[in-house]
Amino acid sequence: MYHVELREFPHNTHAFNLDEERLRTEVLDPFARGEIFELGGRAWVPQRTKLTVLEGAELPLHALSMGRGWNNARRKAQDVTSAVLATLEAGPPTPAPSAASASSEEVVVRDILARCAMGPLSLAAVWDRAEIAAPDGSSGDWLVLAQGAVSKLLADERVTLRRGEEPDAPAIGTDELAAVLRTREAWGSDRAAALFLHPA
Repeated sequence: MYHVELREFPHNTHAFNLDEERLRTEVLDPFARGEIFELGGRAWVPQRTKLTVLEGAELPLHALSMGRGWNNARRKAQDVTSAVLATLEAGPPTPAPSAASASSEEVVVRDILARCAMGPLSLAAVWDRAEIAAPDGSSGDWLVLAQGAVSKLLADERVTLRRGEEPDAPAIGTDELAAVLRTREAWGSDRAAALFLHPA
């Protein structure tokens, strides 16, 4: 059995008692491809995340209670992180067809939907996600990519754009969207004035 820790300061999460298939499909494959993935109710960015993998016996439920799971795993299992990562570097998995053929915009679209499922997402954060999806681009490229992904989701009515994080925050009207998305202020990091995407 495998036990996993993901850490991106100040956040961390753990998964216990994973078999080899779940470890690969849920963690290792997306980690190796550099794709954003979800675990423990949070989206993880491989480039910013420290991965630790332990291999050992299955941990019973009582060994996981009261936040003791990871300490118990470290005592009873062997750290195989280096070996696992070496295997991935030697032969990275072939991306799934959808991932291989997906454009950067589609990657950002999927990421926006995943993040919005966990709470409102600011446009400034979307710009950051575009940088991760297209690391070789420029800040202008990332802005165009972010604008395209947001416009697509708004047109498909999968998200709404609001002037705040609260569910009842005023929504940006359809007739305003195009103009608002072209302003520099909309994509700024000032949280007090930020615009947020909400699930539709």
